[in-house]
Amino acid sequence: MPGMSTHPSQRAIAACVRANVPVLIEGMPGETKTASFTAWGEQWDRHVEVVTGASRDKGDFMGMPVERDGEVVYSPPQWVRRLQTADAGLLVIDELASTSETFGISMRIVQERVVGEADLPGTVSIVAISNPVDVAVDGADLPAPVANRFCHIAWHFDFEEWAEAALDDFRHTTAPDMARVLCRLSEVADNYLRTMTSIVGFLKAHAAQRSRIPSDLVRQSKGFPTPRSWTNAAHAIAHLKARDDAARLLLLKGCVGEAAASEYLAWARNADLPDARDVMADPSIVKWRSERPDRLFAIVSAVRTLAQNGDTEAWKQGMQVMIACAQDGKPDVATPGAKRLLAQMPPGTRMPRGTSEAFGDLISRMQTAGLALAV
Repeated sequence: MPGMSTHPSQRAIAACVRANVPVLIEGMPGETKTASFTAWGEQWDRHVEVVTGASRDKGDFMGMPVERDGEVVYSPPQWVRRLQTADAGLLVIDELASTSETFGISMRIVQERVVGEADLPGTVSIVAISNPVDVAVDGADLPAPVANRFCHIAWHFDFEEWAEAALDDFRHTTAPDMARVLCRLSEVADNYLRTMTSIVGFLKAHAAQRSRIPSDLVRQSKGFPTPRSWTNAAHAIAHLKARDDAARLLLLKGCVGEAAASEYLAWARNADLPDARDVMADPSIVKWRSERPDRLFAIVSAVRTLAQNGDTEAWKQGMQVMIACAQDGKPDVATPGAKRLLAQMPPGTRMPRGTSEAFGDLISRMQTAGLALAV
């Protein structure tokens, strides 16, 4: 089992940090949230900067206006400069629910990674911490545009772990070991493709879950489905081990909300999509004529992506899949993928046998448009 000694929420948080998906941790006051992330960040070899919302003003979040060469620009705060010079960083925005006056500014920090006019490096991950609104200092529900930028994870306070650390005066707080509880970095790209292909197939068949903003303010301050939050979920899930279903559920609920997550997981279980590499090796394993449209779309999309990003042999295999799909009665599904692949045909490569028969009209249109294709 993945990370036997860790709680699923810890693995979900670790996945967000490694995937650079902004994560918002909510828990009761005094449950060691800030102290834990300070210690975890250091153990993950990251420079940690904690910016506490309740004691900061707008200048602390975007810098101060200064005149430079006749123009007014924003000088970045020192915490930004320190993160910019670190090999890797962790920005902890503490007491986020107490920063209502700076919600608009924090929104740009979280999603665009810009503080005033200074860019945060891609090596900096962002964690926000909050108490529940009803116990936070000047607490306010997050506006929907801010909330949708985060994966929302409830803090798991482990008393036994706290007691053990307290006896040692917290000198040996242990962070989740990313190398042990998450997948290998070499697996992330394939995991992302597999996850995103499944999500796209689901959204193809369930248009209502592509973007659904809740009607009440409380639910707007949590996770809900938008293209951005589905993408965040896929990026974080890609860092989990294959059978870590508990952490995957937390990431989905945290990004797109409980209703969308439940509906997607039910669809995914029934879809049981084949691995795109297996389909490329043998297109006949898919019953193209009788497959559901959502499954076909997901399969073809995954194959096309692998073929586009692979070598010449992968490109040829991808085209063979498109040909099989078209010849077996589904040319409308195969044609968009074939068009993308033909437009990126490797130099010196000829189209596989059957391409002209399956996509004759498409090839004629592309050649008329000036694209040289070796038939």
